[in-house]
Amino acid sequence: MKQRALLIFATSLVACLYLSSNGVRAGTAGLKTYTAPIGAKSQPSVKPQQHFDCSEQIYTVLEMQDYPVGRYQLDVKWIDPAKNIRERTQYPFSVGASGDTKLWAWLALSRAPGAGMIAWLNPAAGLEEFVGTWDVEVKIDNRLVSTLHFDVVC
Repeated sequence: MKQRALLIFATSLVACLYLSSNGVRAGTAGLKTYTAPIGAKSQPSVKPQQHFDCSEQIYTVLEMQDYPVGRYQLDVKWIDPAKNIRERTQYPFSVGASGDTKLWAWLALSRAPGAGMIAWLNPAAGLEEFVGTWDVEVKIDNRLVSTLHFDVVC
């Protein structure tokens, strides 16, 4: 029975990746990474955030400025509080002549089926395994470029 519950939770995660070549500039050469909530136009906020509610969509944002031109492979691992890899986003991308690129991956947590009926009594119902400190490992071409941490609370 526990394996079935874990399967339900594992399939309740949603992750996606978006690429934008005209994103927000980091202000310094290189690479900047952060976690953020949803902002305007269903894109990540430019304001970093480390604490999220169970119902928020969570973004990992990479802002590249003056990054070398070329083709790369992005790998984002979402690691839950129990240190299990809950989701993984892999995406090939290119950096053009400007050297500026903005990438983001997002994670949305969903309740197990039927748990929503008691959410008004317990906001964490069906989301208990997601509550706590998460880690996000960001790799480019299999090289770790950042490890981020954020908290999910209900």
